Amino acid sequence: MMKIFSSIIILFIIISDLFTKNKILKTLGDDLYIVNNYLIFNKTLNKGVAFSLLESESKYINYTITLIVTIIIFILINYLYKNFENFRKIEIFGLSMIIGGGLSNLIDRFYDHSVVDFIIIHYKNIFFPAIFNIADLFISLGILLIFLNYYVLKSK
Repeated sequence: MMKIFSSIIILFIIISDLFTKNKILKTLGDDLYIVNNYLIFNKTLNKGVAFSLLESESKYINYTITLIVTIIIFILINYLYKNFENFRKIEIFGLSMIIGGGLSNLIDRFYDHSVVDFIIIHYKNIFFPAIFNIADLFISLGILLIFLNYYVLKSK
């Protein structure tokens, strides 16, 4: 039952992320869209990894990043499904979020050699240091759940 739940989480993340990216690409153009006092949408094509690290115009670096990300995702999928019975629900949920977000960004990379980022969070003149997308949000939440489980819940 949990394997089905995990697969549904992964699929939901991929669909919701690709849907929002597609909507941004079709409607936003190069304009900024101010949602409210804390949230701005601004389309950016990220050729690097998280937070635009290793961003480069070199196709070899981009291919290398794509290859490394692909390997990491498939290692995580294998790790999750081979050790499923040994994980707590929070670990399954966290790994599923990381895999779903990673797969969605990987689909972007295969399609356009970059990832569509568009979410900017700020408070007054203080901006979060990176533009991100829904997949990045789920990857970050998944990592947070894994750390929460490892450092807080396992120590009890």
